[in-house]
Amino acid sequence: MKFQKLKGLAAVMVMGIIFSGCGNKETPQTAQKATSQEEVSSSSEVEKKSKVAIKANLKEGYYVKINDSLNTVKKNSRDFFVLAVELQNTSSQTESFQNTDFSLISKKTGDVYETDTPGTGFDQENLIRYETLKKNEKLEGILYFDIPEDEMYELAFRQEESDEWTSLKVKVDPSQYVETKEALSDPLKATAAYLNVMAFNEEDPTYETFVQNDLETSKNFHQNLFKKNALDSLLSRYKPTPEVITSIYNRFQAVQKERATISSTLISNDREKAVVSMDVEEMSYRNIKELFHQYTTEQYQATSWSGITNGKGEEDTLPKLEEIMGKSVLVKREEPIEIELTKREGKWEFDLNDDVFNNIFYGGFTK
Repeated sequence: MKFQKLKGLAAVMVMGIIFSGCGNKETPQTAQKATSQEEVSSSSEVEKKSKVAIKANLKEGYYVKINDSLNTVKKNSRDFFVLAVELQNTSSQTESFQNTDFSLISKKTGDVYETDTPGTGFDQENLIRYETLKKNEKLEGILYFDIPEDEMYELAFRQEESDEWTSLKVKVDPSQYVETKEALSDPLKATAAYLNVMAFNEEDPTYETFVQNDLETSKNFHQNLFKKNALDSLLSRYKPTPEVITSIYNRFQAVQKERATISSTLISNDREKAVVSMDVEEMSYRNIKELFHQYTTEQYQATSWSGITNGKGEEDTLPKLEEIMGKSVLVKREEPIEIELTKREGKWEFDLNDDVFNNIFYGGFTK
């Protein structure tokens, strides 16, 4: 939330403000003058107050992407700058405050950016809300800001029932955290690598960099899923060897690569969990099965029904599988698939218990 430029804000603001109890105050529309260094040096009263001010230390800064609406997820994802801070009550009494008592003040323009509370998909556990600290007690938490990236800031505090902001002498330079902003796209890179390897049977050198799921374990999982949900109904009488099963699956993956369209969008990423939305259009395995059985029946009706009943027809139709898959319909999901990825040991892990996501790997979407 951006407010109009401070009037007469000095170049350097100093720490010091007395908390005067907890309350849910309204945010002012215009920022008032902040306490300057010159004012502190000339006012013994302000110097006295500075001795009981809150102390703030910056622990970390980083960017996150957050979905600001449940209803229109793709249109309301925003990047927020997060400050992880340690706050300490240095007064002689218990003090209370809330996240809206903090702001970032631009050193370039004097504009005040109050804290923001995103809609959904953000770290609520560590968010500073309504807090109370006893004497010398410390608290660690995070604050969210929607700010321009190319400016320098100072963290400021506003006392209870006052429009005045006072610097906490914590400088914030968003450019120092540009790597965390670039890393927001890592879940998309992980998704692309996972699809390349698992859905399209391609080698992807970025898999080990971004994906936590063990490669061979995941390959076996998806092939077994293909056999159970698709191949077993396609070949009801012919019993293929494991080598034939692998061959059929790889042929399916090759045609999927040519015909399927999967477009991924990052919805949120709080560094621990991420949500990726996927628009999917791919072959329907149900339609492949219908065409396969049609080929088998047409081929052996003219010769012998025994070929159908003993599985010979299915075996002899397998060489035509690519032709059949090329004629199968493409099914487009009416709603995007949303998958949640979890960060583990610096990489992104896919949930293999997500049945909707797993449909991608054997053409399980039907109309």
